Amino acid sequence: MAPWLTYIPIVLAALVLVPQSSPRVVDKGLLVSGFHETRGAPPKTSARREAGWEVFKPAWKSSSNRSFFSAAFDANPFAVAGLDADDLVLDPSNALETEFKIPGYLKSRVAFWIRVYSQYNSQVRIVHDRNRIDLVYGIIDLRPLHRELGNTVVFDIRANALERTVLRQLKTLILNASSGRPLSSTDPDMAELRTLLSRFGALNPLEGQRLVRDLRTQTGQRDMFLQALHRSKELLPHIESVLRQNGLPITLGRIPFVESSFNVRAQSKIGAVGIWQFTPETAREWIAKDEERFWSDPIRQTRSAARLLRGYRAMLPDWSTAVTSYNSGIGRIRRLTQKHRSNSIEPLIAARENGGLGFAGKNFFAEVMAATLVEAYKEQLFGAHMLPDKDSEMALQAVPTPDRCER
Repeated sequence: MAPWLTYIPIVLAALVLVPQSSPRVVDKGLLVSGFHETRGAPPKTSARREAGWEVFKPAWKSSSNRSFFSAAFDANPFAVAGLDADDLVLDPSNALETEFKIPGYLKSRVAFWIRVYSQYNSQVRIVHDRNRIDLVYGIIDLRPLHRELGNTVVFDIRANALERTVLRQLKTLILNASSGRPLSSTDPDMAELRTLLSRFGALNPLEGQRLVRDLRTQTGQRDMFLQALHRSKELLPHIESVLRQNGLPITLGRIPFVESSFNVRAQSKIGAVGIWQFTPETAREWIAKDEERFWSDPIRQTRSAARLLRGYRAMLPDWSTAVTSYNSGIGRIRRLTQKHRSNSIEPLIAARENGGLGFAGKNFFAEVMAATLVEAYKEQLFGAHMLPDKDSEMALQAVPTPDRCER
């Protein structure tokens, strides 16, 4: 019997267990580096809730995003540390190098990624706006489903179906809440959601359409980050030594947290390998022309990455643009900084333009800074939880390496 035939009973069982709604065409989500993005026309408005909505924990039930994040889980690392992500971006222990202090325009983005890396594991998906990243609608909590089904095909099918169900209903709520029409007294979610949207000036039909288009989910990475911390213990001293030898700040040594979770055997769908995720073309030019066995060597990669980053910094105004070039390409960043006459990444993040940065490019530097802070404050944030829990170990048995190139 062909091996693929063994999956038919699993898939059929999953389809039976998935909450069903009326037939409709649903766009496939785009999975990139642990996140999903929805596309397509907004649905028709309806106040009816479908089965599956119960896995969604709305942020608008709290008085603020800060209180929502603080209360979202019983095991809250910020409660243990006596800090919130918004506090951590202020670097209370002065752990960041001077050139990498978090500027005001970047604080909300860095705080978002701090929560992704330290608070939510890979069975939790944060629902937010792709442009106003601090506009968080809530979380989809798939942990009970994962404890029931484990790391299986059935879990993946049901989890993605539940996400589509939540997003479909959330789109309806957003359209109704932003429409300006009188609200139904039988639907308390509408009034509370409208209050949330009002904080972002999003109470008109055109803005509601945009919010629906920009709805996005981000999978938590706490379990992946804990694994990365363990992998980085032996490598970081050597990486920092190479960076110092090249006259570079050691903060750059945290880029592999974002690129590969410090997995030396990491390989992306586009063929990038190692902790610094060198593509074959770059590895051939910067590491060894014909010796593929050296391409993923972490120290050889670090030496080459140091030369690349030193060159990027020489051509660009600051480290925010130089680090972003590692993701988006030096040519693009030089063109955009010249176009916007910019001394930092700030106007490139704010711009919505053809040929500009995509989501990955706009967030890469913020992700690196969030990883730097989480690593610097790991004892306060994780404490006795430094070792991954059983759910995390199960989830990481076959974690794919994200494609961190621009998209």
